[in-house]
Amino acid sequence: MESNHSSVGYEEIPANLLASHEARVAVNQVSPKIFEAIRLRTALVLFDAAYSGVVQPDIHFIPLRKDFANVDEVLANLQDDDYWKAMTERACNDVVVSGKYSFRRFVEGVDADMERQVLHIDSRERLVAHIFADRK
Repeated sequence: MESNHSSVGYEEIPANLLASHEARVAVNQVSPKIFEAIRLRTALVLFDAAYSGVVQPDIHFIPLRKDFANVDEVLANLQDDDYWKAMTERACNDVVVSGKYSFRRFVEGVDADMERQVLHIDSRERLVAHIFADRK
């Protein structure tokens, strides 16, 4: 079977087929390594991004612009012991000690979501009533 687009070169594929799909999916999720670094109270220097809302710039990490235009400010913050110690302590308290992102909280969230979307009490009662109605 021959393709209708056999004359399209490899370089043209991203431009012609994929460009309209760029940025449709967020791929800036927080990495487990961020949690490890926070737990170890490591001063984080991260590109300014969303990180699933887990960490916030200037609160939990030192933001670095992707063009490195603020690198001098980042380096100054790293040399300020009081600044980065307070930031790492705040990050540890907000992200780790709070338990907000613990496995227990994750399971509770999944359970709550299933309860909301799948296990509606009204739905169960209707299902049970229907089963018993058929047996009479």
